[in-house]
Amino acid sequence: MLSGRTRRLLALVGVAYVAACLVIGFWPSRVDAPIDGSLGRVLAYLHSTGIPDVVDYRLIERGANVLLFVPLGALAAAQLSRRHWWIALVAGIALSGFIELGQALLLPGRHASWSDTLANSVGVAIGVGIMMLLRRRTRGGASR
Repeated sequence: MLSGRTRRLLALVGVAYVAACLVIGFWPSRVDAPIDGSLGRVLAYLHSTGIPDVVDYRLIERGANVLLFVPLGALAAAQLSRRHWWIALVAGIALSGFIELGQALLLPGRHASWSDTLANSVGVAIGVGIMMLLRRRTRGGASR
């Protein structure tokens, strides 16, 4: 079981992480726009060395969306009992949906998509799953 101090620290980190996700999600332009040229050159080099064309911007962007939401799922699940892990999953999916809806309604320079929501949701699910596995392996996790 986590100490009160650790839980408070994780809650603070979680709030900061949600804030960072909101900043990234509601940034008026694509946050990866400054590296477009560099990313294109890296991908061209990788393709020239035999890496399949399936490794493209879309794949990297989806992977980044998944990775961005893994810590969110883990931090949210850490705050909940083992019985209530699903709340972390629902909250993460709702946050992703909120961001994508906000982009669609408020940010003409951004492209909202269901596939981003799905990728973010997969990230949340992975984070929740990691936290549940960690709890299972710890002595105190079995009681929560």
